[in-house]
Amino acid sequence: MRRDSPRVAAVETHATASAAVPAGLRAFPILANTYAVFTWQGHISEFPAFVSTVWSRHLPAAHLDPIAAPDFKLYDRRFDHLTNLGTVEVWVPVAVVESHATASH
Repeated sequence: MRRDSPRVAAVETHATASAAVPAGLRAFPILANTYAVFTWQGHISEFPAFVSTVWSRHLPAAHLDPIAAPDFKLYDRRFDHLTNLGTVEVWVPVAVVESHATASH
């Protein structure tokens, strides 16, 4: 898990100029990449263990390497912030491990 990454709350916007961003906020573009998306469902208290497993087991097992780009978690209408139950997606920008890509062709 990337522990040096800043934590931010974000919302999708189509603002292209900093003038369109409300005062006190700033634009933070996330560029197009290839993402591995892992879906989790349950109580939020169990979520950190799932995220750790994504980084330590799921990515290596899928022969994927995280790349230097922001990863993020998507909490949408499937997650109930009042009960802390629901679905969260973990989006990790990835590249296929080259040795595996070559071996599979």
